[in-house]
Amino acid sequence: VVGQSCRADLRVLKNFYTLAPESSEQLCTKFLSFFRHHKKKVIHLYYDRSGNQYQNLGRDWASEIKRFLEQDGHGHKTGWQVILMSRNQGVIEQQTEFLLAKAMMNGSYTGLPGILIDKYQCRELISSMSVAKQIVKPNKRGVNQLFKDKSSEKLPKHRLPMYSTNMSDALKYLICRKDWLAILSERGKIEDWASPEIV
Repeated sequence: VVGQSCRADLRVLKNFYTLAPESSEQLCTKFLSFFRHHKKKVIHLYYDRSGNQYQNLGRDWASEIKRFLEQDGHGHKTGWQVILMSRNQGVIEQQTEFLLAKAMMNGSYTGLPGILIDKYQCRELISSMSVAKQIVKPNKRGVNQLFKDKSSEKLPKHRLPMYSTNMSDALKYLICRKDWLAILSERGKIEDWASPEIV
């Protein structure tokens, strides 16, 4: 899910996906083709913390994406610079994601941008957000909390882009940034909202 800040809003411009046997290299090729005429070629990449696994060995998914975006299949520089934003990221609880997205979409929180989503280029994201079901159940401390029903991620492969929670999770990593989460936390809307690593 690709977004760009514009004045007081985060504009969500486009979503991309691949299905097996395509890989992260094909995903990056799609991005590079679509945004080939973009003038400022800098990407702040926000991603699931599992993208950092094997970082010490230089074989992590985030570094792979960075490499495929900065160099084409022939090793030539693309002109893009990728900055990995999710190193040392803690757990982002699903209730936190829900509260932050709601606050941003309401547009009433000073310091938080609004969200504008392109309905033509983000069809899969909009569908994913619409069908994502919420469950209320006790968390590890026994307090009732919102969770996302992830059962849709077991759908047949061809149905995943439109009907699973994967695309809405991609938006989560784009918006759940430390500074925006801090604004929500300061306003008393999140209690104990993340592991100590993210603070």
